[in-house]
Amino acid sequence: MAEEKICPDCGDGVSRRSFMKTTAGVAAAAALAKTPVWASTWRTEKPEVLAKSFYESLKPEQKELVALPWDDARRLKVSNNWDIVPQQIGKFYSGDQQQMIKDIFRGIVSEDGAGRFAKQMKDDYGGFERYTVATFGDPSTEKFEFVLTGRHLTMRCNSDKAVGAAFGGPIFYGHQAGPNDKEEPNHPGNVFWKQAQLANKVFTALDGKQQEKALLEKSPADDEKSIKIKKTGPWTGLCAGELSKDQKGLVEDTLKDLLAPYRASDVEEAMTIIKDAGGLDKIHLAFYQDNDLGNDKVWDRWKIEGPAMSWYFRGSPHVHTWVNVAKA
Repeated sequence: MAEEKICPDCGDGVSRRSFMKTTAGVAAAAALAKTPVWASTWRTEKPEVLAKSFYESLKPEQKELVALPWDDARRLKVSNNWDIVPQQIGKFYSGDQQQMIKDIFRGIVSEDGAGRFAKQMKDDYGGFERYTVATFGDPSTEKFEFVLTGRHLTMRCNSDKAVGAAFGGPIFYGHQAGPNDKEEPNHPGNVFWKQAQLANKVFTALDGKQQEKALLEKSPADDEKSIKIKKTGPWTGLCAGELSKDQKGLVEDTLKDLLAPYRASDVEEAMTIIKDAGGLDKIHLAFYQDNDLGNDKVWDRWKIEGPAMSWYFRGSPHVHTWVNVAKA
């Protein structure tokens, strides 16, 4: 196996019913070869219930290291490459605890996500066992959260509905498919590149004046500041409210694939938040000219944002994606 190289940076709303129906179809097509057993098993318990059981299984000496207060700053941190605590899943936890962690993770993703993330974790970090988890708060209350982190991944399981954010808060996903930091322009093997292909279909469907509005010179920084939600704007790029029905359909296709890796309840919550903030007509799309791999005008970096969301896909030199969907 090639030596792992850690990257140095590392009114016209969407119909939720039709969206969920389509997302289920997308998920069915996402089975990837050599998906590990943990990624294809289902548990009947909700992941929030499993997270509390996991907390209760921790020995006192484990809790001292990985069970953190609700107001700990790490609870809402998001990064492209970080360990929330030093203790790795495969080295710190018993076999039963490791299985609970796997079941929690499996519960917050879809069939689509199970395949994509299994490959991403293996390629980027050597597998699920190298990732790290922590809990925050008291499991006997609603203020309790489970967070998993590692290279190219930050994910949450949060039972506190008062947070008002999809996915329990900001999340991150990415993938470096090859042994080199810089991928080829067509990103062979990258499990998330389809999202950029769909976004670029939107761009190619725009007319000249629309492309002028949508295409910007410089992309945002590769950090959590890039997904700070601006409730009243200004937002960069082209407003989807200016698009034709067919063009909006392509935007919906992109949103479906962005959300396809996640469980249905998180998708529904995200779509409700977006719809309540004005729906598709309030969303803006921006594409960035800098760091275009191969200078092929298939834009590797792009962003979708509005009054309740900011989704920044930075596809060069490989995929980093920053996500924030929260109530206005």
